Amino acid sequence: MSEEVWNKFQRRVLLARNYGKPFEIAQNPWRGREDDVLPAPQNPILEGILPPLLYVQMCSLFDEFLGDAAARLGVTVGGRDHLYDRIEALAGYLTNVSTLHAIRKRRSDFAHVDNAECTWEELDDAIDQVHAALAELSVVTGRPDYEIAMSWDLESFDPPKAFNRGPGWRADVSTVRSYTVGVKLDDSWVEQYEWQVADTVTWPD
Repeated sequence: MSEEVWNKFQRRVLLARNYGKPFEIAQNPWRGREDDVLPAPQNPILEGILPPLLYVQMCSLFDEFLGDAAARLGVTVGGRDHLYDRIEALAGYLTNVSTLHAIRKRRSDFAHVDNAECTWEELDDAIDQVHAALAELSVVTGRPDYEIAMSWDLESFDPPKAFNRGPGWRADVSTVRSYTVGVKLDDSWVEQYEWQVADTVTWPD
Protein backbone atom coordinates (compact mmCIF):
# COMPACT_ATOMS: atom_id res chain seq x y z
CA MET A 1 0.00 0.00 0.00
CA SER A 2 1.23 3.47 -0.86
CA GLU A 3 1.48 6.62 1.23
CA GLU A 4 -1.30 8.10 -0.90
CA VAL A 5 -3.74 5.55 0.57
CA TRP A 6 -3.10 7.00 4.02
CA ASN A 7 -3.27 10.57 2.72
CA LYS A 8 -6.60 9.81 1.08
CA PHE A 9 -7.95 8.48 4.36
CA GLN A 10 -6.90 11.70 6.10
CA ARG A 11 -8.70 13.72 3.43
CA ARG A 12 -11.84 11.64 3.90
CA VAL A 13 -11.72 12.28 7.64
CA LEU A 14 -11.48 16.01 6.98
CA LEU A 15 -14.42 15.86 4.58
CA ALA A 16 -16.49 13.76 6.97
CA ARG A 17 -15.82 16.12 9.84
CA ASN A 18 -17.04 18.98 7.65
CA TYR A 19 -20.18 17.22 6.43
CA GLY A 20 -22.15 20.43 6.93
CA LYS A 21 -20.32 22.38 4.22
CA PRO A 22 -22.80 21.53 1.42
CA PHE A 23 -25.60 22.90 3.59
CA GLU A 24 -23.62 26.02 4.38
CA ILE A 25 -23.00 27.01 0.79
CA ALA A 26 -26.48 26.04 -0.43
CA GLN A 27 -28.56 27.60 2.33
CA ASN A 28 -28.68 30.97 0.56
CA PRO A 29 -28.11 30.91 -3.23
CA TRP A 30 -27.87 34.70 -3.52
CA ARG A 31 -24.92 35.08 -1.19
CA GLY A 32 -21.56 35.21 -2.88
CA ARG A 33 -19.04 35.60 -0.07
CA GLU A 34 -17.86 32.90 2.32
CA ASP A 35 -18.19 35.25 5.29
CA ASP A 36 -21.92 35.48 4.53
CA VAL A 37 -22.44 31.77 5.15
CA LEU A 38 -24.07 30.62 8.36
CA PRO A 39 -22.56 27.52 10.01
CA ALA A 40 -24.44 24.27 9.55
CA PRO A 41 -26.08 22.76 12.63
CA GLN A 42 -24.56 19.60 14.04
CA ASN A 43 -26.25 16.40 12.97
CA PRO A 44 -26.38 14.12 16.04
CA ILE A 45 -26.80 11.02 13.86
CA LEU A 46 -23.65 11.69 11.83
CA GLU A 47 -21.78 12.84 14.92
CA GLY A 48 -22.50 9.47 16.50
CA ILE A 49 -21.89 7.27 13.45
CA LEU A 50 -18.96 8.78 11.53
CA PRO A 51 -16.11 8.84 14.12
CA PRO A 52 -16.32 5.16 15.14
CA LEU A 53 -16.71 4.02 11.52
CA LEU A 54 -13.63 6.00 10.51
CA TYR A 55 -11.77 4.65 13.55
CA VAL A 56 -12.43 1.07 12.42
CA GLN A 57 -11.35 1.93 8.86
CA MET A 58 -8.17 3.54 10.19
CA CYS A 59 -7.27 0.35 12.06
CA SER A 60 -7.96 -1.79 8.99
CA LEU A 61 -5.57 0.36 6.96
CA PHE A 62 -3.00 0.26 9.75
CA ASP A 63 -3.24 -3.53 9.86
CA GLU A 64 -2.48 -3.74 6.13
CA PHE A 65 0.38 -1.25 6.38
CA LEU A 66 1.93 -3.29 9.18
CA GLY A 67 1.69 -6.46 7.12
CA ASP A 68 3.44 -4.76 4.21
CA ALA A 69 6.11 -3.32 6.52
CA ALA A 70 6.80 -6.70 8.10
CA ALA A 71 7.28 -8.26 4.66
CA ARG A 72 9.55 -5.41 3.54
CA LEU A 73 11.66 -5.61 6.71
CA GLY A 74 11.84 -9.40 6.69
CA VAL A 75 10.06 -9.68 10.03
CA THR A 76 8.15 -12.88 10.74
CA VAL A 77 4.70 -12.34 12.22
CA GLY A 78 3.67 -15.11 14.57
CA GLY A 79 0.35 -16.06 16.08
CA ARG A 80 -2.67 -15.61 13.86
CA ASP A 81 -1.11 -12.73 11.91
CA HIS A 82 -3.75 -10.33 13.22
CA LEU A 83 -3.24 -6.69 14.18
CA TYR A 84 -2.05 -7.67 17.68
CA ASP A 85 0.55 -10.02 16.25
CA ARG A 86 1.77 -7.48 13.71
CA ILE A 87 2.20 -4.77 16.34
CA GLU A 88 4.16 -7.22 18.53
CA ALA A 89 6.32 -8.40 15.64
CA LEU A 90 7.30 -4.81 14.78
CA ALA A 91 7.61 -3.60 18.37
CA GLY A 92 11.34 -3.13 17.96
CA TYR A 93 10.68 -0.44 15.37
CA LEU A 94 7.92 1.36 17.29
CA THR A 95 8.02 3.65 20.32
CA ASN A 96 4.27 3.75 21.06
CA VAL A 97 3.45 0.03 21.23
CA SER A 98 1.22 0.26 24.32
CA THR A 99 -0.75 3.12 22.77
CA LEU A 100 -1.19 1.18 19.53
CA HIS A 101 -2.55 -1.78 21.47
CA ALA A 102 -4.99 0.55 23.22
CA ILE A 103 -6.13 1.80 19.81
CA ARG A 104 -6.54 -1.80 18.66
CA LYS A 105 -8.75 -2.54 21.66
CA ARG A 106 -10.87 0.54 21.00
CA ARG A 107 -11.31 -0.67 17.43
CA SER A 108 -12.75 -3.88 18.83
CA ASP A 109 -15.15 -1.86 21.01
CA PHE A 110 -16.51 0.03 18.02
CA ALA A 111 -16.78 -3.12 15.92
CA HIS A 112 -18.39 -5.38 18.53
CA VAL A 113 -19.84 -3.39 21.45
CA ASP A 114 -23.28 -1.82 21.10
CA ASN A 115 -23.41 1.93 21.76
CA ALA A 116 -19.62 2.33 21.99
CA GLU A 117 -19.03 6.04 21.48
CA CYS A 118 -16.17 7.85 19.79
CA THR A 119 -15.57 11.59 19.48
CA TRP A 120 -13.78 13.43 16.70
CA GLU A 121 -11.09 14.33 19.24
CA GLU A 122 -10.48 10.66 20.11
CA LEU A 123 -10.27 9.83 16.42
CA ASP A 124 -7.80 12.67 15.83
CA ASP A 125 -5.58 11.46 18.68
CA ALA A 126 -5.60 7.90 17.31
CA ILE A 127 -4.74 9.13 13.80
CA ASP A 128 -1.79 11.06 15.25
CA GLN A 129 -0.48 7.92 16.96
CA VAL A 130 -0.94 5.72 13.90
CA HIS A 131 0.72 8.34 11.71
CA ALA A 132 3.70 8.45 14.07
CA ALA A 133 4.01 4.66 13.88
CA LEU A 134 3.82 4.70 10.09
CA ALA A 135 6.54 7.34 10.01
CA GLU A 136 8.79 5.15 12.18
CA LEU A 137 8.25 2.32 9.71
CA SER A 138 9.10 4.65 6.78
CA VAL A 139 5.62 4.20 5.32
CA VAL A 140 4.92 7.95 5.33
CA THR A 141 7.35 10.82 4.94
CA GLY A 142 5.29 13.81 6.00
CA ARG A 143 1.80 14.99 6.76
CA PRO A 144 0.12 17.18 4.14
CA ASP A 145 -1.50 20.34 5.46
CA TYR A 146 -4.93 19.73 3.94
CA GLU A 147 -7.66 22.34 4.15
CA ILE A 148 -11.40 22.06 3.59
CA ALA A 149 -12.56 24.32 0.77
CA MET A 150 -15.80 25.25 -0.93
CA SER A 151 -16.92 27.40 -3.84
CA TRP A 152 -20.12 28.25 -5.62
CA ASP A 153 -21.18 30.11 -8.71
CA LEU A 154 -24.35 31.22 -10.47
CA GLU A 155 -24.05 29.35 -13.78
CA SER A 156 -27.12 30.87 -15.39
CA PHE A 157 -29.61 33.54 -14.54
CA ASP A 158 -32.71 33.96 -16.68
CA PRO A 159 -34.70 37.01 -15.55
CA PRO A 160 -37.93 38.13 -17.18
CA LYS A 161 -37.56 40.21 -20.34
CA ALA A 162 -39.24 43.19 -18.78
CA PHE A 163 -39.92 44.23 -15.25
CA ASN A 164 -43.14 45.73 -14.05
CA ARG A 165 -42.02 47.31 -10.85
CA GLY A 166 -45.47 48.47 -9.83
CA PRO A 167 -46.89 47.80 -6.39
CA GLY A 168 -46.82 44.10 -5.54
CA TRP A 169 -44.87 43.07 -8.65
CA ARG A 170 -43.46 39.54 -8.82
CA ALA A 171 -41.48 37.62 -11.43
CA ASP A 172 -40.28 34.02 -11.72
CA VAL A 173 -36.52 33.78 -12.26
CA SER A 174 -34.78 30.58 -13.41
CA THR A 175 -31.30 29.87 -12.05
CA VAL A 176 -28.67 27.15 -12.18
CA ARG A 177 -26.18 27.19 -9.35
CA SER A 178 -22.98 25.10 -9.16
CA TYR A 179 -21.31 24.06 -5.92
CA THR A 180 -17.96 22.50 -5.03
CA VAL A 181 -16.82 21.13 -1.69
CA GLY A 182 -13.48 19.40 -1.28
CA VAL A 183 -9.94 19.47 -0.02
CA LYS A 184 -7.08 21.73 -1.05
CA LEU A 185 -3.33 21.46 -0.57
CA ASP A 186 -1.23 24.57 -1.14
CA ASP A 187 -4.32 26.27 -2.60
CA SER A 188 -4.84 23.54 -5.22
CA TRP A 189 -7.73 21.09 -5.31
CA VAL A 190 -6.72 17.51 -4.51
CA GLU A 191 -10.22 16.11 -4.00
CA GLN A 192 -13.54 17.69 -4.83
CA TYR A 193 -17.25 16.97 -5.13
CA GLU A 194 -19.38 19.04 -7.49
CA TRP A 195 -23.10 19.35 -8.07
CA GLN A 196 -25.62 21.70 -9.63
CA VAL A 197 -29.04 22.86 -8.55
CA ALA A 198 -31.62 24.22 -10.99
CA ASP A 199 -34.37 26.26 -9.45
CA THR A 200 -37.06 28.82 -10.13
CA VAL A 201 -37.46 31.55 -7.57
CA THR A 202 -39.85 34.43 -7.25
CA TRP A 203 -38.15 37.78 -7.34
CA PRO A 204 -38.42 39.77 -5.18
CA ASP A 205 -39.36 37.38 -2.41
